[in-house]
Amino acid sequence: MKFGTVPGVEKRISRMLLGTMIVGASNYEESSALLDAAYEAGFNAFDTGHVYGVGLRGHIRLASR
Repeated sequence: MKFGTVPGVEKRISRMLLGTMIVGASNYEESSALLDAAYEAGFNAFDTGHVYGVGLRGHIRLASR
């Protein structure tokens, strides 16, 4: 995984991020497995835009590495 920087942010951010629009839309187990796999692959940036009103998006909290 490649990482970059964002002005004003100390932590290096993964250049790829996971959109969470479908997270929670099917079921908790599938969503959890998807997030776990992304995290294990090195993702540390997740798009949780407010336009994603479906599913569990509003309840997801991720800890940084």
